Amino acid sequence: MAAFGWIVLAASFLILMMVANNSWPWVWAKITGGIPQPGQGNAIVPNPPPGQNPFNPSMGPGTIGDVPLGNSGSGLGQQAANEALSQVGKSYKWGAAVNISLQQFAYDCSSLVASIFGNLGTTLPRTSEQQAQSVTPVSSPQIGDLVFGSFKSLNDHVGIYVGNNQVVSAWDEAHGVISGAANWPGLHYGRVNG
Repeated sequence: MAAFGWIVLAASFLILMMVANNSWPWVWAKITGGIPQPGQGNAIVPNPPPGQNPFNPSMGPGTIGDVPLGNSGSGLGQQAANEALSQVGKSYKWGAAVNISLQQFAYDCSSLVASIFGNLGTTLPRTSEQQAQSVTPVSSPQIGDLVFGSFKSLNDHVGIYVGNNQVVSAWDEAHGVISGAANWPGLHYGRVNG
């Protein structure tokens, strides 16, 4: 009976810590297989099945849909957007190395961004948190700007704005590099100075 009391006490402490840190949705999502829905606070929705684009379930993996690039953005930004779109459909690998030749098959979100800009002659830091500190904040994105989201921690996801409210990013192992709507939690933008 004493062991049961300790289990209840430990579980209560963990629940209090999760609520205090506002991390309970993420723990619950991990346990239940759901993910917080971007743009809807802490609402939990089931993980989309492999092969389904989490930004737009009607689109398949790597589907970019109708993404007109327009003429906004700098020359570097337009080149970055074009390179980003050329990487759609590649695989995701957490901690993937930066490869400026763009010949690798797998990226995580920040290695995709650093690889694309590195290929264009502009060096960016390795992590999304560092990348957020290295860009000029902007309130309205232009093509090629970086888009940052805060899913589990501040600036823990990054992608490249390609126009028409679309972002290319390396999402996760089930979905790889995809393009979709820029409606992430903690959304903000930064311009690469190149």
